[in-house]
Order: sequence, then C-alpha cells, then structure tokens
Amino acid sequence: MDRRDLLKRLGALGLLAPGAVLLAQAPAPAPNATARRHRRLQGAEAQALFDAVFAHLPAAQREVLRDPRREVQIALTRIEREADGAARFATATFGVQRQRWFPAASVVKLPIALLLAEVLEAANLGFNARTVLASPPRSGNWDPAEPLVEPVWQTLWRLLVVSENVPFNRLYDVLGPDRMHARLAELGFDEVRLISRLGSPDARLNRQTVASRIEAPEIGPGDELAWVPRWSSEAKRAASRSFPFGRALKAADWQDGRGRIEKGPRDFSTANFLPLEDAHAMLLRLAFPEATRRSQRWALSATTRLSLLRITGLFPRESPLLATGTHAPAAFGDGYAKFFVVGDRDAAPRGFRSFGKTGEAFGHQGEVALLTDADGQCEVLLSANVYANADGVLNDDRYEYDTVSRPFLAALGRAALAVEKERPRPHRAGAAFLPSVLGLG
Repeated sequence: MDRRDLLKRLGALGLLAPGAVLLAQAPAPAPNATARRHRRLQGAEAQALFDAVFAHLPAAQREVLRDPRREVQIALTRIEREADGAARFATATFGVQRQRWFPAASVVKLPIALLLAEVLEAANLGFNARTVLASPPRSGNWDPAEPLVEPVWQTLWRLLVVSENVPFNRLYDVLGPDRMHARLAELGFDEVRLISRLGSPDARLNRQTVASRIEAPEIGPGDELAWVPRWSSEAKRAASRSFPFGRALKAADWQDGRGRIEKGPRDFSTANFLPLEDAHAMLLRLAFPEATRRSQRWALSATTRLSLLRITGLFPRESPLLATGTHAPAAFGDGYAKFFVVGDRDAAPRGFRSFGKTGEAFGHQGEVALLTDADGQCEVLLSANVYANADGVLNDDRYEYDTVSRPFLAALGRAALAVEKERPRPHRAGAAFLPSVLGLG
C-alpha cells in the first residue's frame, strides 16, 4: 500500500479528519518478505523449547507454572539470524486460552501508540506534532491540571516509559474506538477491544469522545488536521464490540469502594481486551516487519517505527521528563515498568535492554517485550501473563505481585535469555542488533 492509498484508507476509516494534507511521498517500502520467515512451533518442538526455558527457573517459579490458579500464559519467538543479519522466526505458546478474559491493563498502551504513529505518518507529521482536545475526556483518569494540548513525544514518553494512564485517555479521544477498531480489524486483530478509558468503568461514557485535532508544531496553512468532531458510538455497534466470546466473568468475589464484599464473579464484558498472542504479534511486527505479510504490517516508515521502538526500550531514568521535574527519579527504578529480568531488582544488568510494554491490574501482571543482551547479541521476543490473587477477591488490593507474579516474570525473562545464550547460534545480528541500531548499545 503506497502513501496515497494509505491516506485514503485512514481517511475512510475516520482516522484522519477531512482536510488532512497529502505531502511528499514516503520512500519505497522494502521488498516483501515471505511467510517462510515465520514458523509456528507445535507439539514436540514447542514442548522442547519450553522445557529448556523452564529448566532454568527456580523451584518456586516452576510451582507457579503448575498451579492452575495462576493462569500462566506465555508466547515466545526465537530469532534465528542468517549470515547477513536477516532474521527468521519461530513462535511457540504455552497455556494460552484465547477465549479467557484477563485484564490487558497498560499493555493496551502499545497498540494505541502504534495507531497514533500511523496517523502521524500518513499526515507527514512527526512526534513533535501536538494533540489538542476541546475539553477533558468524559471519564477515566485525568488530572485537573492536565493541559488540553500536549506534544506527541511527551505523550509517548509518559505512556510507554513510565506508563501513565492519562496519556492513554488523551489518545483514546483523539483516535476514537470506532476508528481504532476498523484499523485493527484490517490488520487481523478483530478480537481486540479498546473500548474503555483507563480508570473508567462507565460503558456509556466510554462510547463518547470530545472534539480533538492533531496539529503541526508550527501552525501554518494546511499544517493541521481539521477538528475531529465530538463522537458517540451507536448503542448497537458498541454492544457488538464487547468481549467477543460471551460474558467476561472473573474471580469469585468483588470488594466495593466501602470495603464490602459482593459475592459472585465480576462481569468485564465492556472492559478492554487484548489477547496475549495479539499483543505479541503487534510487537513482533513493530520490531521485525518482515515477520508478517505486507498487508498486516504497521504502516510506518523505518524512521517512525524505530523511533517508537526506541521509546519502548528506555528506562525511566533515561526520560527527559525527569530533567524537567515532571517525574521524581527516586520513584522509578529500572524495574518500575519492566518485569522481565529486572522486575525484582532496582537496576538492570549491564548490557540488558527490553523493548515493549507491561501491564498490571486486578491481580494480573504481564509483559510483551523483545529482550536483548549485548553479551553475544542475544535476543528473544517474550510475552507472558500471570494471575496473583490467591483469595479470589478482586479490588481488595491484596494481590501477590511482589511475592508471586513479579518474581515469576523476572525469572522467566532471565531463563529465556539464558537459553538463547547457551544454544548454538551460527550467526549474530551484527549491525542489525536492535540496541546498536537505536544507539542503546
């Protein structure tokens, strides 16, 4: 799909307002890769891969794997390099039950950032563009002091590096659920549900957005995307976009705001839903577009794609926002928003980088990440989610994050990298090693 076709498609989906300007053509895309570059491991092959990883886990973490209450889900993609640095991929899954609801939590910040990047790409705008809301969102997390205008780069840093919720809600209103889901369906993610602002259980208000626009940093004739009007999804369409597999019932009991226990499971049918395999595939396509056919790749130039990927790989201490006083450095260790490898310690090992997104809500912790280690140029794409809520009560803040899920995810990340270090790898990524490409070596 060339640039003109992309702009027309995004306009038809409502992702660009009328008046968006078609500017210079983007560079010609790279040659299409074949599906042979990505294999799905099944049966004995998949079992052998996970056996090798699990053998590196401490006994306590292997017990987590065996406990059905923990609902452990894992997806792992092995990256095989060729002599010229080109990559082939082999993906296996463990414990994945696609039709079981679990809170994707902040992992939903990855697809909303990608969708915004596509809109900017189509309009020839960079991360120095600004999003503008006519008024605060109707619901969800929003600080009274939050400005209605914010540079995109700052939104992305807040969203992906320190995982704030307010930037997600800003982009939710800028893009709108109907428009987001139309594009996700085109990419093959038709069971993903981005239907709720973070911190908002109000399904009716989540179907409404305020007027918004995106503008260039220096406003001039034709430099802004026209106002996207206030929007409300019709009830019939919104109802069809609830949890795709019936009712999303979770847990045994619920504790209300007054501390009273409401017996019976909670219905999350109108909450966000992002299957683990889909989150894994989204990141794989961002890091390695050649892993999938052209029609299902993110419509991003190499510059935009790598810029976004770089942001996902930074630690909070590397954020320019710390220098401005927006965030207190002491509040964010390296494991603050990165669970694999470093989640149970204050500082990341030397040479380690993780590109992706974490999420934590209602007793679930999870992450989707490309893990890299400069020692031997090890790299592996790993996604996992684990449930740490032994008492079965939601909203009581008695979750076992520090004793169960965080140690498990940290150990799992270390185990996955250890297997990659040990196995024979005839070729390394060389100049294609992502931290080196991004200047994060």
